[in-house]
Amino acid sequence: MLIAMTVLLLAFSATMMLLPGIQNNTVDTEVAVEALNMVERTLENQQALARKDFKLVNGTTSQETVGNLTYQKVVTAQSTDYFTKEVTATVSWGGMYNRAQNMTLKTVVSNFEQSVGGDTCDSILTDAQKVSWATPQVTHRTLGAQIMGDASGLYPITDIDAYRKRLYVAMNTTGTLPSIGPRDAGTAVNDTGTGTVGWATVTNARANDSAYATASLGNAQTTNYIKATNFGFVIPQDATIVGIRVEIDRRGSSNTNTVRDNVVRLVRADNTLGGTNKANTINWPTSDAVDTYGGANDLWGETGLSASAINSSNFGVVISAASGSGSGTRTASVDNIRITVTYTRQFSVLNISNPTNPTFDKTLGSNVVSQGFTSVAVATSTTAGNYAYVTTASTTAQFQVINLTPTPAIVLSTYRIPNATGLVPNTLFYKDGYVYIGFPNNPSGDEFVILDVHNPSVIPAPLATFSVNAGVNSIYVKSGYAFIATNDPLRELIVLDLNNLASPVLRGVYNAPPLTTSTFGLGKALYTVGDTLYFGRYYINSDPELAVLDTTSATPTLLGSRDVNGISETRGVYNAIVRSNFAFLFTGNATGSGTKLQVYNVTNPASITSVTAADLITGSEPRGFDCESNVLYAASVPSTNRGSISIITAP
Repeated sequence: MLIAMTVLLLAFSATMMLLPGIQNNTVDTEVAVEALNMVERTLENQQALARKDFKLVNGTTSQETVGNLTYQKVVTAQSTDYFTKEVTATVSWGGMYNRAQNMTLKTVVSNFEQSVGGDTCDSILTDAQKVSWATPQVTHRTLGAQIMGDASGLYPITDIDAYRKRLYVAMNTTGTLPSIGPRDAGTAVNDTGTGTVGWATVTNARANDSAYATASLGNAQTTNYIKATNFGFVIPQDATIVGIRVEIDRRGSSNTNTVRDNVVRLVRADNTLGGTNKANTINWPTSDAVDTYGGANDLWGETGLSASAINSSNFGVVISAASGSGSGTRTASVDNIRITVTYTRQFSVLNISNPTNPTFDKTLGSNVVSQGFTSVAVATSTTAGNYAYVTTASTTAQFQVINLTPTPAIVLSTYRIPNATGLVPNTLFYKDGYVYIGFPNNPSGDEFVILDVHNPSVIPAPLATFSVNAGVNSIYVKSGYAFIATNDPLRELIVLDLNNLASPVLRGVYNAPPLTTSTFGLGKALYTVGDTLYFGRYYINSDPELAVLDTTSATPTLLGSRDVNGISETRGVYNAIVRSNFAFLFTGNATGSGTKLQVYNVTNPASITSVTAADLITGSEPRGFDCESNVLYAASVPSTNRGSISIITAP
């Protein structure tokens, strides 16, 4: 009996001990199921954010209470490449008897849209990076002398686009351009292609040595050509020829029986003569003097002057002289013929595999548009890129597509925008096979133009246009809307509905304070993250230059703003990039007081705080701003007109 009672007691005690364990396991299982559901919902939310805007996936920390239990939710995001992020969601809670537990799941989100052209800036800033960006490191590189090894040219930058370890740099032709010459002819011969009088000692025209090629002319006679060629040019194969200057040192023998020009034409590489006769009507002087034909911006009417054509030994110039006034004999004498060729590199591709030390990769070959470019956007399906879409500084051929595959790159197509002749476009934006172009105020047409570039070799008529009635400074297209920064101080920002691309419709307008007429308040910078638009403008008074706007309604709603000007500064926000909760602003003004990087914490738009500011290039104007991974690139053009790139990193 005693033994039986003991066994029963032990069994009862074991049952009493087991029941709390069963209860604990049941509760823990229910909590774990809830946590699993919570982790799954959290990851699904991150996937939804990625579809809406890849830049929204940056990591968060939050809490959620279910019943009496509070769950801690931590989302971390890490970029695995330019277009993919690994997202980890962890839910943790305190189990019964203070047993800490957690549930973790991972997923990968991708940005398919940007993989064929777009933003390769890493939107994620870790806590350590945020601390580092308080003391940015800046390296300055002059485009011509330091990167391209050409100190003779200024290379004034107009825009940049960083994409997949390449920095695409657009330039115009303002200021002093690189040139080669003057060079003497290596060959001079008498050519009977015109006239009846031959030249004696014609080889003397090759050098400036007071030894002359001569021809004796009677009344109303003309000479054969002096054909001067083989000038020994070594123009870079990727150069666009901008101008040809010919100098001829010559004299006549009499003020009574005069000599004058008959023909002065270029000799092409195929040995044919150019179509433009640059002959002057003035009489040759009786003592040696140099007359100039063409110039640094004169192509003599030629459209096929490639570097190869200029470098050809056949390239050169012919001159024929004629009798002027008087009926007696006179002698035409030519001492020297020399040529100077001016060229430019309008477009350069830099290798930024080593971000702080860009190296020259390739540039653009000959271009029928010699004025250069005003803006650039790149669309690519390979590592190095396929096409660059550029607006030009030409008033008659404002848009071009550049094929980036060959070396040097080549212009694939050139397009004149209808009803915009006489205007140089300010900006463009590329997205999903369409290019959006903005013009200055256009009295005879529209300022906003949409082009279909799905077939980059054939540009059809504009898909649509829209009259902004003001100059367009910047365009940002997102989620079926076009955000347009304008020169209208009462409508610094307008929003177009593009859900029907063929028929844009005005959706809303934002007028930054003050709301009265002003000569300032010019819209400049646009950047979106989700439904939030970061809008920068140029305004020299105390009103804010940075505005954070909610774009969910037709009229953008102000969430917060910030004045970026310091004491006695007249500074505007020209470009903006937002990463996590930091806004990186490229600021300056058109008078060239100097460029600056300004960084702000925009976690709370109602209370934007300064993180840091770094002076970049003194005496310069902002021209382009972009980011790749965790590196910023800022292009400036100082008063010297030498394009400069500031490379900004966090230590």
